Amino acid sequence: KLRMPQSSVTEKIMSFRQELDEGKPVIYKIKEDVSLFANFFFKDPFDEEKDFVPYAWQDTAFQDANRRICICIARQRGKTTFAVLKAVHFAYFNSNATVLVVSKTFDQAKEVVETIHSMLRAGSKISWDPLKPNDKESKGEVKILNKRKKGGVKTYSRIISVPATDAARGYHADLVIADEGAFWEDGSYIFKQVVVPTTSKTKGQILLLSTPNGAQGFFYELFQFTCCNTFKAFL
Repeated sequence: KLRMPQSSVTEKIMSFRQELDEGKPVIYKIKEDVSLFANFFFKDPFDEEKDFVPYAWQDTAFQDANRRICICIARQRGKTTFAVLKAVHFAYFNSNATVLVVSKTFDQAKEVVETIHSMLRAGSKISWDPLKPNDKESKGEVKILNKRKKGGVKTYSRIISVPATDAARGYHADLVIADEGAFWEDGSYIFKQVVVPTTSKTKGQILLLSTPNGAQGFFYELFQFTCCNTFKAFL
């Protein structure tokens, strides 16, 4: 899918930072744009002296509103960071939402939660503090305090991380991030019979991401289909 060049992403971020410096209101912008939200709250995972700036592909995928999106991306290109930022942004701005992150293995599912914890701890704004997880939380779940109006009732959303097994069955998810789908064991069954039904009632979005694993399997077939159909629904 076509995307803006990296220079355009940088220019967008610079314009946003200028508005911040001028004291202009930005809350509506960070609600609408995950890239600006990430730049406002987070540091670069590889250089905490810098604010986060997304890759061009991340910026494009952040803004894509289709209910079914399939992304094939090379290793070390920010796939996990993308998943975490998308999940946190959605959980923050959508009251009582459930975000389901499905990883290849149980260990990888725990790693996603740890990445969320790490990014929250490194958040650059004091106002981020109430959203940080505490030590008593489940290792497979993070609760996010929703953005609310002054005096409003506190509500929370959940980010739940599970392996690509029947453990994902039974949830009602408003957003699903399916990670490394090309490497799932019995991937076609897990995706179609376990993951997809989690959004049947919510009509939520499913993001299927993976590094490539050859011309085989359900992920390859879905990616080929979406490439030919401009990222529209693949089921």
